[in-house]
Amino acid sequence: MKQFVKFQNVWWEYDQSTSPMFATIYSNSSKKLTNVNISGLEKSYAESFFHLDWTNTAIFSQHYKTGWLSPDGKFFGCDFHFHDDQAFLVHKQNEDDLEKQGWIKISYDPVKNGVDSDKLEAFFDSDDEMVYPTNKQLSYISSHYTGRDKECMITKLFHIRAIKTQLIREDWGIER
Repeated sequence: MKQFVKFQNVWWEYDQSTSPMFATIYSNSSKKLTNVNISGLEKSYAESFFHLDWTNTAIFSQHYKTGWLSPDGKFFGCDFHFHDDQAFLVHKQNEDDLEKQGWIKISYDPVKNGVDSDKLEAFFDSDDEMVYPTNKQLSYISSHYTGRDKECMITKLFHIRAIKTQLIREDWGIER
């Protein structure tokens, strides 16, 4: 059994050969920190990062507005830096797999909005024309977001649905 410590609201693997006052810890992505005082921090034992309870961490908490929205309208919040980690550790998939299945990533777009922006974006990246934003996803966004964030996300997702509907009509030879 490995020992893990919750440091900066994320589980890290503790190298038990080091002192808790000057600990060496590793993230799930092999990032290494040394000389960390982990005395008094929450600890857990598990076989691996996959076996930890990620609830109420930066990787999975309903405290966040950013996260993943499943096609059935269930929201899995995370800090906007941890979408990939949540996909891997909570859903046991990678981001591409979730996107192909129609999951919506809700996050900030630093390229569009600037690094310090707080404007939310809904990213829907399934290439499958038969996979589109669901009514349950749209309903979740409508009831849990407000103002410009809500308006922009809903408008973008309706636009994606319209484009996919048109592609299906063209593929099937259906005229309007």
